[in-house]
Parts: sequence; structure tokens; C-alpha cells
Amino acid sequence: MVFLTLNAFIFADSSATLWPYVGTGPDWNYINQLSKTVRQNLWANILYINNYVTIADQRSSLSNPSTGMIETWYLACDMQMFWISPVFVYPIWRWKRTGLIWTNLCLMVFLVMSIISFVVYDIPPTVLFNRPSAMLKLDEYCRKHYHQTVARIPPYIIGILLGWLLHKTKERKINLNKYLAVVGWMAAMLLGLTVIYGMFPYLDEAKTPVISPFIQVSYGALHRSAWTFAVGWIIFACTHGYGGCIQIFLSSNIFLPLSRLSYAVYLVHFAYIKSYVSQMRKPIYLSEYYYFTVYLGILLIAFMIASVVSVLIEIPFLNLDKLLFPGNSAKIQKINNVTTD
Repeated sequence: MVFLTLNAFIFADSSATLWPYVGTGPDWNYINQLSKTVRQNLWANILYINNYVTIADQRSSLSNPSTGMIETWYLACDMQMFWISPVFVYPIWRWKRTGLIWTNLCLMVFLVMSIISFVVYDIPPTVLFNRPSAMLKLDEYCRKHYHQTVARIPPYIIGILLGWLLHKTKERKINLNKYLAVVGWMAAMLLGLTVIYGMFPYLDEAKTPVISPFIQVSYGALHRSAWTFAVGWIIFACTHGYGGCIQIFLSSNIFLPLSRLSYAVYLVHFAYIKSYVSQMRKPIYLSEYYYFTVYLGILLIAFMIASVVSVLIEIPFLNLDKLLFPGNSAKIQKINNVTTD
């Protein structure tokens, strides 16, 4: 977590100082203002409270540079959840049954709080770019729900519970009836497809001008937790030998270098996308070919930039960790060897 913090801090510092000088364009003033905002609010990013301090400002929005670096709001959520994770982990480790009851109760409380936010503020169930009425409430949706740690912590708690389950079953064989395993995979697929395509009937506002309040509240508050359950089943099934061809595919070594760059890609991709858009000097004619070409181009460039960031920042600090804390490095290596075997 320390090295993730250093990565984010160095990236924020680069955005505050170097970013305005990498290009020019009709919309480059946005980059300059964004860089200024990062300098002014750097303290909030360092303290990991920027999802509340800046987003709470009524001037802040996804389209307003006063928001600062858009991608860093989740870094704040993630760190805040990490800080309070002992509230759930320690009771499970110390008292087990009582800790599990406490953690599940907290999970229900946070889900109810998310439901209340949709009922009280009448915000969209998710980001729906094709619905004009939803886009009018986009900034309110982000402030009242999307950027809130309360909205992000249910999947985090589900992950803690899954981690406990994997820890308790790591040294023994789990024998599942093949029909039960099939039901688990079907349920996971159903949940995943529902999350992905659940809002498809509501994309065209002309055909469906009103979203059912039940759909709005249930999808908005529960779809991230549903996705977590789907992913959690995949992890559990593959860990205990019920993954089949999916387990073979996900265990491929080809994903190792990509996974190690994923955090750096998250940090750099939006900065490049915004720079690309801000320097454009002619209209865009949208088509499937354009989207396909630009998507692959940005994806490749984002991984290239992430590779440089990883080599210059992440790897040196990891090597420093091995020198300063050799015991921790040995434990991590042992865990990696067990996982690989």
C-alpha cells in the first residue's frame, strides 16, 4: 500500500507541474486549470480525502477542472476502506462467528445506506450517457453516490469475507457436487450478464422515458455487489479446481506482465485521453471504425506509458523494500510460489 501511495503521489506531482507543457490545443486551457487545481488540492490527495473535500464542492463536477484528477477519487475510497478494514478483519480473526455476524450486519447497513441515497435524491441507477435526463443528474449522482466510500465498501466487505473463506479452506479439498458447481457457474453468469446488460432496455429514452423506481433503486444500489459475487464465485471455483477451461485461461502467464502494469495504467490513461481530446483541432466523425482504432491506439499507448512509470518508479521502490525489509519479501515470494504451484 505504501508503494501505491508513492505512485499516486508522484503521478499527482507530475500532473501538477509537467502536464500543461506536453502539448497545446483548443481545449488546452482545461489542462492548465486542472493542473492548477491539482496543485491547490494536493494536500487532500495526500490525505486521501479528496473524494469528499473536492467533490463536496458544488462547483465540482466531471466536466469542471475544479474537481482535480478525476481518477484519484477512487484511490481515496480505496485507502479509506483499507484504513477501516481492521474493524472487520480483526473481529473475524478473533471471534470468528461473532465477527462474521458483525461484518455481514455492516454489509447490510452499507447497502441500506446506498438504497436510501437513491430514494432520497432520485439519482440515476448508473452512468447512462444515452439518456439526456440521466446526464443532467450526472454530477449529482457522482457527488451523492458514485464517489462515496459508503457506496464502494459493500464489494470490499464481500472481498474480505471471500478472503476469510479461502483462508479457511486453503489446506483442504472442497468437494462440490457437480450439479451444485454448475448451478454456481450459472448463477455467476446470470448475475454478471444482468449487471452488464441490465440497463440496456433503458438506454433509449425515447422508447423508455421512465425508469421504474424499483429498477432504479435496486440496480443502482446492488449491481456492484452482484458483480462482486459473480467474480467471487469465479475465484472460489478456480481456487478449488472447479474452473475448467476458464481456470486454465485465467492462469495463463500472459496475464502476469499486464496485471503488474494495471495500476499504472489506471493512473495514466485518463491523463492521456484528456490530452488527446484537448489538443484536437478538427471535428470528430464518429463511427465504429473510429472507436475501434482510437480504442486500440490509446490502450497500447497507455500500457507503454505505464511500462515507463513502472520501470522508473514502481520497480525501484519494490527493490528498495526488498533491501530494507527482506523478511517481508521472503514471505511474499513464498506466497507467490504457493499460488503458482
